Amino acid sequence: MSIEVVCAVILNEKKQMLIGKRRSKNLAGYWEFPGGKVEKNEEVKQALKREVTEEIGAEAAIGPMVVPAYTYQYEFGNVRLQFYFAQLKDEMISPKIYEEYAWLSVSQLASKKWLPANQKVLDGLSQWDLNKVEFNE
Repeated sequence: MSIEVVCAVILNEKKQMLIGKRRSKNLAGYWEFPGGKVEKNEEVKQALKREVTEEIGAEAAIGPMVVPAYTYQYEFGNVRLQFYFAQLKDEMISPKIYEEYAWLSVSQLASKKWLPANQKVLDGLSQWDLNKVEFNE
């Protein structure tokens, strides 16, 4: 059995992405995109909106999937990951769970120490023209 996780690649008007450095005991010090577990009986996009609000303190519009869903095997078990582009509806944010956060361009992402499970989405981001990502909400 695997844990279902959904993450937001949040874009700002400069096409930079919001990332956070984990503070939690599990995998602390690694950088990640905001997101979390999909709860039982919860739709994926509903879960993503909830997670962004809980972690960033702002509402988000959800866009297209960044890369097809995939599973990553950690020591503690399998994690099934889904990444969607998102755009914040609020200018003000208050990240609640991160030791540190940053807005980075695609070319700057490689400078951080990422969760191993995020490599596939990092590779996939280079295939996108971020100026053409649409948010239909």
